Amino acid sequence: MRQGTGATALTSIRLGEKNKAEAERVMGNAFTLLILVSIVFTVLCLIFLDSVLTAFGANREILDPAADYTRIILFASIFMIIGSGMNNFIRAEGNPKKSMFTLLIGSILNVILAPVFIFGFDWGMEGAALATAISQLISALWVMSHFFTEKSVLKIRIKNMQLSGVLVRRILALGVGSFITQMATSVLMIAMNNVLLSHGGSTAIAGMNVVNAVQTFIMLPIWGISLGIQPIIGYNFGAKNYERVKSILVSAMVFSTVIATVASLFIYFVPEGLVAVFNQSEELVRFGSHAMVIFLLFTPLIGFQIIGAGFFQATPGEHHAMFQ
Repeated sequence: MRQGTGATALTSIRLGEKNKAEAERVMGNAFTLLILVSIVFTVLCLIFLDSVLTAFGANREILDPAADYTRIILFASIFMIIGSGMNNFIRAEGNPKKSMFTLLIGSILNVILAPVFIFGFDWGMEGAALATAISQLISALWVMSHFFTEKSVLKIRIKNMQLSGVLVRRILALGVGSFITQMATSVLMIAMNNVLLSHGGSTAIAGMNVVNAVQTFIMLPIWGISLGIQPIIGYNFGAKNYERVKSILVSAMVFSTVIATVASLFIYFVPEGLVAVFNQSEELVRFGSHAMVIFLLFTPLIGFQIIGAGFFQATPGEHHAMFQ
């Protein structure tokens, strides 16, 4: 999916330059990369599945059901990767509403199918995974169908799917910042789960899960702002409308900082209340509230970090985006 992010930035710039043919070529190369990456990712994860699950904290009691669930998800990962990656191009060509609707299709369908498969057909964990897989498949088909309609600015053409070394390097360079961030987050989660399990047990893990949930809730609107401004910044950068680029960047940073600062007030002054929303266990509330204040101490700064990284990712400053 990072390939989709990097290619989207490059596509927006080309559209701003009124170079539609090159924009389609970028998208075609990105589509091929998404397919290749999804295949490699699936094969590697299937080979080392037990080791991966164990690293993320799965013990003997839950390893088998977790493996059954994950195996189905992995086989369907090609739909998730292609759907999410190509959905970026719908947004890049100036169709944010359809891009949002695409995300809702998969989520709503999953909510409907999951209880039917889990409880109605009594398929348990496999049913939950199958519901997710079907939802991702439908969502991916919806995304891909867009590029074969008259409403689409960009079209998928076979000739553009042949990989170009220059384009691939540029796409990967623009997407590598997000990739490194995701990998670092995964490594951090693995290390933290193992340390917490050794020194704090299940209460510590549950407490940090609450902290992570609160952090995600805070960051979601800021991520949304970042993703929303990237195609606009890329387009105007390509059109050499630099004043509008600056205006968009400043506005996004202000809005994001306000969101992060308001959230910080709740974290600093009522952490117990936030943790209690998830679990009212006295021990968990005590641990979770203390961990939340420390772990999210610099929350007011995340607006600058996320928006700044998004800006560099949307412009030819890929080397800066790596240090987000």
